[in-house]
Amino acid sequence: MLLGNKLGDKSGTISSRLYSEYPFPWRVKDGGLNDDFSLAAWLALQGNPNEPYFRFETIDGHTVLRYVTADMMRESCVDCHK
Repeated sequence: MLLGNKLGDKSGTISSRLYSEYPFPWRVKDGGLNDDFSLAAWLALQGNPNEPYFRFETIDGHTVLRYVTADMMRESCVDCHK
């Protein structure tokens, strides 16, 4: 997440976010599955977490690549999502 934020800060053309059905409490407003892509990505990764999910879309007149990979939760991380 930090790397994605740094890349986005430099170029203005890259952004990153975490897609989760269970966002951190301080990310409820901009987290979660809040568009068609994030829901489709979540479902695809639930079915096959070892394969990335991606598609090209047109946003504000620009073709963009939306690409996600699974970030598997470890037991030590789960308490943060309660």
